[in-house]
Amino acid sequence: MSTVNTPPGAASYPLRIDGELDPNTSRALWLVKWLLAIPHYVVLAFLGIAFSFLTFLAFFAILFTGRYPRVIFDFNVGVLRWGWRVTFYAYGVLGTDRYPPFSLHDVPDYPAHLDVDYPERLSRGLVLVKWWLLAIPHFLVLSAVLGGATLAVGDDMGASSWSPGLLPVLVLVAAICLLFTKRYPPRLFDLVVGLERWSTRVTAYVTLMTDRYPPFALDQGGRDPGTPGTPGTPGTQPPAAGATAPGAPVTGTATPETPGQETAAQETRAAWSPPPASPGPSASTPPPAPELAAVPAPAPAQGPAPTPAPGSAAKTGWSAGRVVTMTIGATLVAVSLWFLAAATVVGVVDVGAKDRDGYFMSDAEQLSTQTSAIISRSVDLHEGWSGDDLPDLLTGDVRVTAEPGSGTELFLGLARTRDVEAYLAGVDHVVLTDLDDDGRPEYRTRTGSGTGVTPPGDQDFWTVQDSGTGKLSVDWRPTEGEWTYVVMNADGSPDVRSDVAVGAELPIIGSLAAVLAVTGLVLLLIGLVLVVIALRSASKHRRKMASATPPSGGA
Repeated sequence: MSTVNTPPGAASYPLRIDGELDPNTSRALWLVKWLLAIPHYVVLAFLGIAFSFLTFLAFFAILFTGRYPRVIFDFNVGVLRWGWRVTFYAYGVLGTDRYPPFSLHDVPDYPAHLDVDYPERLSRGLVLVKWWLLAIPHFLVLSAVLGGATLAVGDDMGASSWSPGLLPVLVLVAAICLLFTKRYPPRLFDLVVGLERWSTRVTAYVTLMTDRYPPFALDQGGRDPGTPGTPGTPGTQPPAAGATAPGAPVTGTATPETPGQETAAQETRAAWSPPPASPGPSASTPPPAPELAAVPAPAPAQGPAPTPAPGSAAKTGWSAGRVVTMTIGATLVAVSLWFLAAATVVGVVDVGAKDRDGYFMSDAEQLSTQTSAIISRSVDLHEGWSGDDLPDLLTGDVRVTAEPGSGTELFLGLARTRDVEAYLAGVDHVVLTDLDDDGRPEYRTRTGSGTGVTPPGDQDFWTVQDSGTGKLSVDWRPTEGEWTYVVMNADGSPDVRSDVAVGAELPIIGSLAAVLAVTGLVLLLIGLVLVVIALRSASKHRRKMASATPPSGGA
């Protein structure tokens, strides 16, 4: 009798994956399966969010109690099962053309199956390291097997190349074989499923579903070595010679017997066999025994209600409504975390980037000109800008600072553009237009009439102004109109040098942080409520099913 050699630890591994190759797979349907599978990819993206969130909860449950909550375990196994069916249908295997069902539960007549044995106890210490440290060897191997590995090329250009990996190449070969021969090579199918089996075992391990370390074993074939009934599986014994396997039909071929020996089966058959037929009546032939009237079989008694299948919705408690509730809740929790993270970042910026006066200030830029003044481009606030509302919300007060570069007395002021242009019409001056890529200022020169200019401090059209030999500062609340900043020597002389910085209060930053935080907290609360409702409802249903005692049967 031949024996199937099973790699150590593989046959009894808690996760089992099975897939039956469809012999009638279409030649070209795989060309559009990417399109047909889009609904599944979308649903699995959201289920993946719920899977990750529940694994996070399971981490702490295992850490403190040593148990993986059963209702969470059932949901996560269902997500893996759903993903495996889509993988088997689409570009992970291309093993069938039958469209995958939208269900977390096992579908007995679908050609792809996945199941994981529930662990009654899990190591509280191992949970801290198995999902990253202990799995590193598998990650290294599977990164090459599954594809997407990037290999650096040591040249001066710093280029890199992409390796598709073994598994995608094998599936591509299978697709080409289907296209031209309408046949999926069985050995290739066995290898592809074996690689997927290895990958999914590692997934189950790093998502805390088992403490059993995944074997480095390429268990090829559609039938998992750990599936009951697979040759080599512990507890599965081949039938003895001449015996009939349980459930197999009884044939008319008898087991050869040793001459001179008569078994109990022979004696029984002899006792119940009818006498041989006679061509006619004979005195030595006893009369035939009277035929017994056929007795109808008794009607089957009313037995207990059938037990739900292990992976069914009735058994796990995860009905479609609960799955949707859980998925929405987990997605809201995930979105809320993004809002809260953004609120934290914005809040840190709002507190840490302001100066002691509450302004966000730029770095000082050194400005200089041989002319009599440096002015800004016109700041044009059109009609419709509400000076009491929008600037207050967006910018708050605007501050400009200037520090003399040569120790001379400096003037800094803000006025309406028409007044500034009229004042400087008699002298040469420059307009600061921009900063180049290196941060150096760019100017546009305006030539004056040569009539000269009076000291700026003597003018009465300035909205805000400051002068002196120290650091100057002017604060302004934006209002409607066209406005221009001016930096010049206090006596109006040429050769102006100054270090200038610009800033604003930007109250919108703090308001944005508050809005993000409140929105995140509200979404988090709603999401957690939905998650708790789904978990409690599924858990209550499961306990009800587990505690239900079937009624005693009667005639």
